[in-house]
Amino acid sequence: TVFIIVSLLACCRGICIRTSGELFCFVGSAALVTSVIALLVPDGLAAPGGWVLILPSAISTLGALVVTLQGFRRFSDVLEPEERVLRRVEQVVLSVVLLALTTLILVLSVDQHQGRGGGG
Repeated sequence: TVFIIVSLLACCRGICIRTSGELFCFVGSAALVTSVIALLVPDGLAAPGGWVLILPSAISTLGALVVTLQGFRRFSDVLEPEERVLRRVEQVVLSVVLLALTTLILVLSVDQHQGRGGGG
């Protein structure tokens, strides 16, 4: 319950305050949706269809990556070279996280699908 309340507050903070609003909105929404899905999937990641627990995090990471790419394009001409490098590193890190989450989703969904099909 506390986790759901904190994620709801983070989401509201992202909506009401513009400074880093996207970050709070994406992370808060992902945590809130993950909490709700966790209540619906009784066995967690081991359950058939448990891979959906990771889906909100992947969508949130994709949203954060899109926002950082747009921000880089918008402010690229006023950024110092060091700031450009840091923005690119941020984009690379978000891309790696997104790739890892997508791989985890695919592995879990294929593994659960094969386990269910082979056992029956």
